[in-house]
Amino acid sequence: MRRTGHPEQAAGESLAARILRMGILTAILILPDQITKIAAKGALEGKGPAVLIPGILELRYVENRGAAFGMLQNRQWLFVLLAAVISAACIRAVAGLPRGEGRALKAAALFLAAGALGNMIDRVARGFVIDFIYVSAIHFPVFNLADMYVVISTAVLLILLVFVYPEDELWRLAGKNTGNGPENAGEEENGKDEKGPDPRGGR
Repeated sequence: MRRTGHPEQAAGESLAARILRMGILTAILILPDQITKIAAKGALEGKGPAVLIPGILELRYVENRGAAFGMLQNRQWLFVLLAAVISAACIRAVAGLPRGEGRALKAAALFLAAGALGNMIDRVARGFVIDFIYVSAIHFPVFNLADMYVVISTAVLLILLVFVYPEDELWRLAGKNTGNGPENAGEEENGKDEKGPDPRGGR
């Protein structure tokens, strides 16, 4: 029995539901970043550093008007635009992957989106990003949880894309939901061949 209705509409609703779910998960990941920034502002602003591990790790309040780790100061509009584009692309890409597959890719992409949005929220709401984690052992620039999300997830994504998922596997994952993967194209060609010559004309 044939199904009635509009498959394009059903597919669109399904994709919208997946995007909504990924957006909720991203929001959950953003919460710890925002909570720790608010706590750092309340506990550290106007005060000296709080030493957690002498000579290794400190907490100190810094207002960062640049990118991650203080780079490219006073380019707020650029960072907001980049964060919005990166986050939307990550959430859309994750929503397009089949359920139950590519979990490492999904997790890394969601953490990347959460990190970009976490710092974007600061820039829009405050005009700067709150940084507070300082690794004094190596004099590393002061950073925050969102920066960690971005750096670690980017490294994981690169490793996955270069070493774990070959190109044909990525096509398979992407094509499974859209029907546009290489294997589907092959199936279409086979289907055409199986039909045989056109009875109306083919000599």
